[in-house]
Amino acid sequence: MGIELTQFQMTGKVSRKLSREEAKGKVLDLIDQIGMTPAKSDFLYVNTDLGSTFCQIIMESHIIGKYIGNYLDLEILSCKPFSVERVIEIARRYFVYCEEPKIYVSNRGLSHVFLG
Repeated sequence: MGIELTQFQMTGKVSRKLSREEAKGKVLDLIDQIGMTPAKSDFLYVNTDLGSTFCQIIMESHIIGKYIGNYLDLEILSCKPFSVERVIEIARRYFVYCEEPKIYVSNRGLSHVFLG
């Protein structure tokens, strides 16, 4: 039996960094719009000397954003299929990308062997 993981990554310059509450609202709305399920864990938002990081665990895996300077690296890892085009559309708007971001998508099949 195997599953497929989709890794989506969008990296680019943003016009501003979102606050914890703004990021949380945008991430939860993005999760809803692409048909994912947030886990019952807290939204994590951490400020460091290098930048800020946010993370929301979803039942299908996770969504992580990392601000470094004026750049945001947004990553979605999911074992549930989702519309990459829809994510791009929403993320450009929600996370205020001011230049064309670089987008990386990979689909990886994983095989699980059960010994019995």
